[in-house]
Amino acid sequence: MQKEDQIIGMLKQIISKQDEHNVKQDEHIEQIPNTKDFTQDYEDSIISVQIKLLRDEIWANRVDIHRMKNTLGLK
Repeated sequence: MQKEDQIIGMLKQIISKQDEHNVKQDEHIEQIPNTKDFTQDYEDSIISVQIKLLRDEIWANRVDIHRMKNTLGLK
């Protein structure tokens, strides 16, 4: 009977430790920011980079067109 009591005591300790770990894990999860915020920020940054690249490309094309017009005497 004494061994059974020891085993039950050990199991209770294990269960209490698991409960402590679960509480700590829940606290940690609450500290993690919402992934939707990260996703939205990431998408916004991609869009802003794409807009900048497009603007640079358009500007380069305008400069090329202007040079061609000057070369051909159309301006």
